[in-house]
Amino acid sequence: MPKLVFTTNDLREFEPELAARLEKEVRDGAADEPADSALECRIVERHAERPQIAVHIEGKDWVVSFAVTTPAAAGELKMATKRALRSSSRPFRTLSPIHSPCVHWASA
Repeated sequence: MPKLVFTTNDLREFEPELAARLEKEVRDGAADEPADSALECRIVERHAERPQIAVHIEGKDWVVSFAVTTPAAAGELKMATKRALRSSSRPFRTLSPIHSPCVHWASA
């Protein structure tokens, strides 16, 4: 399992149980990454047309971002994390709220 550090989780202060569940789901979703990987993750709330939870996972020279609409169903973030991390070339990859892939290249 990779080393995964949560640098931000907007839900910790107001919804600690939900924040802990979502962090566990992201960890479980990232479990297949190489054990020597060091990853940073941010979980942030987005107030768009429909409320969303956005996840940004950063590794060496790449960033993966995706969002799910709230309330997130149990296991939804785990599956979205697995899908997002499947990409082998991931300088910057974004998944829309409905999880259809959109790839954006950016300098890390």
